[in-house]
Amino acid sequence: MSLDRYRQSLALMKLPPNEITWFPKWLSAYAADPEVKSRIPAGGDIPVEWDLVIGFLRGLRDNQVQAWRRLQAARAIEIYQVTVLRTSVVDFRPIRDKLNEIAGREKRAGGGLLHE
Repeated sequence: MSLDRYRQSLALMKLPPNEITWFPKWLSAYAADPEVKSRIPAGGDIPVEWDLVIGFLRGLRDNQVQAWRRLQAARAIEIYQVTVLRTSVVDFRPIRDKLNEIAGREKRAGGGLLHE
């Protein structure tokens, strides 16, 4: 399965231990999202599409997940797209930029969740 290939890719990357721990968890959560799950072919790769990524991240936001954690989830999906799917269909730059901006505001506000 592609999650195994993803874990192997992460092991080769020079990522902080926290990200090596959390990235597979975020990718699993993304793959378990009902919209994403419905588009995974039997035994196939996890699809990375703009609407699926945004829907997943909005669901996290709606469940009060802080922006820095949503950014970590987005980075996990982006690395999957690059290392396993070997594509760049979704441009994660605007997603990262927006979540970095929101995370900065949350941090200045004392860590509370800001609604964007």
